[in-house]
Amino acid sequence: MRRFLLFALGAMLLAMLPIVALAQVSGGAGSQTSGGLPAIDPTLNLILVASIMPPIIAIITRTSWTAELKQLASLFVCLIAAAGSAYLAGQLNLANLSTSAVTIVLISEALYQKFYKPLGITDAIETHVNTDPSPQPTPAPAVRT
Repeated sequence: MRRFLLFALGAMLLAMLPIVALAQVSGGAGSQTSGGLPAIDPTLNLILVASIMPPIIAIITRTSWTAELKQLASLFVCLIAAAGSAYLAGQLNLANLSTSAVTIVLISEALYQKFYKPLGITDAIETHVNTDPSPQPTPAPAVRT
């Protein structure tokens, strides 16, 4: 199972390479950031961020949490990712933040439902990384009569 998960994660990262290359090319020949790095298209940046959100959310959430608490945690993490993406794109305002948040939430949920969940990637991450150390119940002492 572990080998399959590593293969699936590697395949996903390999599939992202053309998106990253396209994101750097679509910025234009003269578009450079202040650090001299090529500028990445903000829309494709949102797609990249949203595609890695389900594993990040699986690392953060706990298996013992209710479904509602997991949904709130994933929404909160997506909002933080949207704010970070908007800030790094230099477009941190309310309109762009709301658009980024909706985009990241919808894409990450779609990828979770259609890719990560059927392959069992997020379930495996939750199981192996976030097992709650709950105390084991001690057996009651035997009563001698």
